[in-house]
Amino acid sequence: MNKKTQVQAIREVFQFGIGIVFLVSIFYFMYDYVIPQVETYALTLQITNIAEHVNFLVSELFKSSSQAIFSTLENTYLMPEKLGEYSYFVFFDNELLCCSIPDLNLEKCASTMVDSSFQGVFFSGGEIKIRIDCNETYSRVTIGN
Repeated sequence: MNKKTQVQAIREVFQFGIGIVFLVSIFYFMYDYVIPQVETYALTLQITNIAEHVNFLVSELFKSSSQAIFSTLENTYLMPEKLGEYSYFVFFDNELLCCSIPDLNLEKCASTMVDSSFQGVFFSGGEIKIRIDCNETYSRVTIGN
């Protein structure tokens, strides 16, 4: 083997090695930086959707109960078991209906569309139970499992 072919062989081995290092670094970057940010963004959108969906369910049930002077209306709705691999919960914070994933410190809220007092917490999985109690002087919305 002459010197020229030895140099070409060594150059190709180095190019192959540099290509492997480049691919490994790209995968490492994707796994450590890009994928977690995409997951957090997707989960933020999902908890926003959950909060707005429950808010819509409360407002629709509230419309039905506000027709009578004294009424108690209760209904259940199927909710996702988990968001990704994380548990979540839905709760009221003053005039806001919020959804949170405590493991990731993510929380999104939606302004409630009804004028009422609120209480209760729904923990992920199964059916959410929404109860509305109305009379002449007050109305109360309660959520739970």
